[in-house]
Amino acid sequence: MSLPEIVPREEWLEARKALLAKEKEMTRARDALSAERVESARASVPFFDN
Repeated sequence: MSLPEIVPREEWLEARKALLAKEKEMTRARDALSAERVESARASVPFFDN
């Protein structure tokens, strides 16, 4: 694995903002999937007494 390229602060800031936008998009997608899981139907499981 190579080291990251050294760039001017302005270029780094643009790349950082783009990465942050992607991270936020992934977080929203994960949150939506989690909400869908919580709201999904459940199967009834009988309880057995021994």
